[in-house]
Amino acid sequence: MLDLDVFEIQCADILEVPGIEVRPTQTAFGPTSDRYVSIDGFRLGEIVDEASSGSGSIYHKRLGGISGKQWYVIEMKNAINEANDPVSWGELSRALELLLAKLGCWRVVCESDCEQHALVESVMTAPALLKEVSSFRTSDGSYGPIAIVASSSESMRGGAA
Repeated sequence: MLDLDVFEIQCADILEVPGIEVRPTQTAFGPTSDRYVSIDGFRLGEIVDEASSGSGSIYHKRLGGISGKQWYVIEMKNAINEANDPVSWGELSRALELLLAKLGCWRVVCESDCEQHALVESVMTAPALLKEVSSFRTSDGSYGPIAIVASSSESMRGGAA
């Protein structure tokens, strides 16, 4: 079981990607200004920040210069931490892999002990990232602290064309 402090996807221009839905959160009183992301009807996470709007997060400081596009942050910590059984993890990982494939240009920040360890940055495919996160899930906890930033190859080239 994972207990992550941070699992967020940073992505550019999510509102323009076909097949990805961004909707307002509904309450008993109607829609709110909060928005969430879903794909194929599977709710993935909340959009917590528009990264170029001056966010103070250490993770977001470099995003504005990557591609000159509008960057968004999707908070998925709760979804990842709550996917405790193989069925829910399978559904979540399939939806997450589909989301990352559709985005093309993305970064994922994953930490078990927020801002306590140096972040290890690497370029990964979505399947490789999910395999690594899955290995943390099935481990007995002996993996030590998790502090990774995984980026798609498109994000390293300055964004998808």
